[in-house]
Amino acid sequence: KGGGPDPNDPAALLDQLMGSTRNLTETEKATTRPPWEEQDCCPDFLAALCPTQLFTLSQKRSELPPCEHAVHNPSIRAEFQRAKLPILATYQHQLLDK
Repeated sequence: KGGGPDPNDPAALLDQLMGSTRNLTETEKATTRPPWEEQDCCPDFLAALCPTQLFTLSQKRSELPPCEHAVHNPSIRAEFQRAKLPILATYQHQLLDK
C-alpha cells in the first residue's frame, strides 16, 4: 500500500535524486502538477512521518486505524521537501498537534 520505489530500479533511483519530472521539458514542467497533488499522499508522511505507518512498519500492536491516505512514497516526500513550500511548515505543525 503505497510502499515506495524498488531500490534496485534505476528509474526510481533517478526519480528520487532528480525528481519525477526530470524528463519533462520546461513547458511541461510548468503545466504539470507535482506528484503530491496528483496522488493521495499522506501529509504527515510528507512532513516527517506517518504515525500509523510507523506502527505498521514496526509490527507493533496498534489501536490506530490504517492511514486514510494511500501513498507513502519516499521519493515524493524528498521532492516535496526539496520544493520548500510554505505548506510543509503547516503539515509539520499539524503533525505535532496530534
